[in-house]
Amino acid sequence: MPIFSNSTSMTFPGDPTFYDVGGDAHFHSNPASPIGLYEQLRPVEDAGHTRGGQVARCDPGTRVTLIDTIKKWVDTKGRDVPSVCWLNGPAGYGKSALSQTIAELYAENGRLAASFFFLRGAGARTRIDHLIPTLAYQICVSIPTSKTVVEKVLDEEPFILSTSLTHQFQKLVIEPLLAASSGLTAFLSTTKANIIVIDALDECDDKCRMGEFITAIIETAGKRFPLIRILLTSRVEEHIRRKFDHSRAESTSIYRLELVDFDARPDIQAYFQKKFNNIYQQSFPIMRGIPQPWPSPSDLNLLLSKAGGSFMFATTLIYWIEASEFPDRDLKVVLQSDVMGLDPLYKQVLSEVSLTPSFYHILGTIMILVENQSITALSKLLKFQSREIIHDLLAVQSLLLIPGDDDQPIQLFHTSLRDFLTSQVRSESYYINPSIQHALLAIDCLQCLTNDVEHNFFDTAGERYACCQWPHHICLAFGEQGQDLSDTNFNSLVNLVDLLMSKNIESWFNTILNCNRDIRKSVVQDLEAALSSFQQEKFAIASKKACIWPVLEVTQKEV
Repeated sequence: MPIFSNSTSMTFPGDPTFYDVGGDAHFHSNPASPIGLYEQLRPVEDAGHTRGGQVARCDPGTRVTLIDTIKKWVDTKGRDVPSVCWLNGPAGYGKSALSQTIAELYAENGRLAASFFFLRGAGARTRIDHLIPTLAYQICVSIPTSKTVVEKVLDEEPFILSTSLTHQFQKLVIEPLLAASSGLTAFLSTTKANIIVIDALDECDDKCRMGEFITAIIETAGKRFPLIRILLTSRVEEHIRRKFDHSRAESTSIYRLELVDFDARPDIQAYFQKKFNNIYQQSFPIMRGIPQPWPSPSDLNLLLSKAGGSFMFATTLIYWIEASEFPDRDLKVVLQSDVMGLDPLYKQVLSEVSLTPSFYHILGTIMILVENQSITALSKLLKFQSREIIHDLLAVQSLLLIPGDDDQPIQLFHTSLRDFLTSQVRSESYYINPSIQHALLAIDCLQCLTNDVEHNFFDTAGERYACCQWPHHICLAFGEQGQDLSDTNFNSLVNLVDLLMSKNIESWFNTILNCNRDIRKSVVQDLEAALSSFQQEKFAIASKKACIWPVLEVTQKEV
């Protein structure tokens, strides 16, 4: 019997025609109309400096020396100035705030060519596939004379987005910028360089391809383009450091800035004084018996020692004290403890939370989501009421941004929280096992999709997330050879996949085909990987694969 027999309201983009050949199915689509630059490049809309949501930036009057140092590098004229700057530092030292501040500064002057802010847990912003197309599109917008060059490249090389990152970067970023500035090189004494800002290289989910991109950057740095500046920021992670420490990178004179070389203590002190004064005033009925200045100079110095150079320590501490019923009491707890740096502070915050199963389920889910989700979407996925989710998360509101609107996404104040909670060595008793959590979320996604549906598609945000991401979470649930996947969870996944394919396959299929091409491609790749993850001796995958394969084939035709 055909897989879509008795189906209604099936939706297929591109006006496809189906032929019943009594065996293998063949699918044909009418040729698509010519598409524009936006459709060809498919840039990530929320990856640039104008993105919405929580955006960190330097407070006025802070980081002055470092900002001036970067400005001097960008604005210095001449062919001997390095084209590329790598700004690096530990987690929580304010790299993204600096990148945002620099991007906004040069955008105001009309000299920001493009920007991209990587962020784990933010969907397309974690994937390097989207970096160069997004930069290219932004360059076309900010420097219109570059547009014809990009259009010509896309016309001559329609599959360029499948080529190496080095080739893409040269053709879609460097050459359009060079063409736009070709008539200006004779006026170097008066012409100012444009800048590209790429923040948080370490937040990219593909270390291997990030290494390839850094190699392309190093090649660019070696050519010393006088009217192009590229600012890169990252933590000093091994796969990044190794590339920049390579002899070839050394010989190209990439401009390196180490955040630890710039004293952040005065800026953090000013931040503490301002925020603690606000807390004192807002909590005056409780705080009026506490002498000012609060905290005392000696206590403030101790806090500065505990913070080191970490702005994230400072902001997390302030958020925690702001949420306290008795600010002075909780500040004393920190002052009298061994808290030094972010990890002990995270433990201090979590030590005051009621660690119920529901709390861990909700928090663990947030830690491993592909994209940040709203309270409404989590409610649909996890089968908790919205007020239950809010109640549990309010206990850690110093670590998470909980929106006032249930339809806006929950965000981590800093991705170091995810790093902390998913490292057993660092978080100890607060550890969230990623493999187990991915299995639980895959089960939640599949349960969401096997409920009765009124229409032949899934339309809520939670359901759409489940449609697109359940294969991804199954892949990661296996961890290292599936050693963390219990028989109970494995059997639940098997049964739920079977139920989805027999009950709601058309609704799932319709929903996937109405997503954009990038999402469809990702779903196909994850689904194939998820199918291969099931071990033959545990699960007779052949029957399920026979059911799913026609769906994969149709979806692949559309990618």
